[in-house]
Order: sequence, then C-alpha cells, then structure tokens
Amino acid sequence: MKCGPKMKPISQLSRAQRYQRLRQSAATPGGGAVALDHVPDPPKHLNATARRIWKEALPRLVERGVVDALALPLFGRYCAARAMLDDDPNMSTRDFVSLSGAMLRIERELGLTPRARGVKAPAPVDALDPDDDDDESDINVV
Repeated sequence: MKCGPKMKPISQLSRAQRYQRLRQSAATPGGGAVALDHVPDPPKHLNATARRIWKEALPRLVERGVVDALALPLFGRYCAARAMLDDDPNMSTRDFVSLSGAMLRIERELGLTPRARGVKAPAPVDALDPDDDDDESDINVV
C-alpha cells in the first residue's frame, strides 16, 4: 500500500519549502517531528563559543534522534545559554542560577536529562552491607 509520493530530504528544500513542511508537519498528530538527515550549520546569530557547542553536541544528538528539525531553535537557545556560562567567569550567582535553571528546562524539553529519557536513577547503596564479612565496623561512632 502506497502512502504517497516520496518526499525530498529537508536539506534539498529551499527556505520557504522547509518552513512550509515544518508548518504542515507540526499540524499532524504525533507532534510533527521531522527527522534530520544531516547536521545543519549553526545559526549565524550564535557567537563563536555557542557555534563550537553546536558543532560538538548536535551530531551526537541527531544520531540518537534526540533533536529533530522542530527542536533546532530550542537547541540554539541552549547553545547560547551554555556559551554565556562558559564565557563569563565573573557571572553573579543570581544570573548563574537563573541561566542554569533555564538550561535545565531546555534540557528536559529536548530529552537530555536522564529523567526525561525515562532512565531511572541507580538504587542507593546501603550503608550496611549484609554480605560484608570483615571485622571492621561500617559505622563510625564518635
């Protein structure tokens, strides 16, 4: 059973065609994700540090299917925020906390945190191991 004509890869479309495809796919049930068939160049508005972060991180995320075409603007904001943290060693604590919180929200949206990926945290190691046969106490009493 045919589903329709084969679509051109997004990399072969003009800017207007890409925008139209993204708008059409966003209106489809299931979120309208558009898989990337290549790693796009970083946006021109990003500074050098943000561009480096884009080039280092995006290939792995595209390969794993974490970032799709609809998430690229969000990933660009993540790169810009991380670049601010990297570039400003004298950032105030308040700005650092605010920026870190914004980055964490973006990481959750992109599925970059273990919880967002559905990975459970490892079980805590018990302080007292019942199989511990040595004579030394595991609890230090002062």
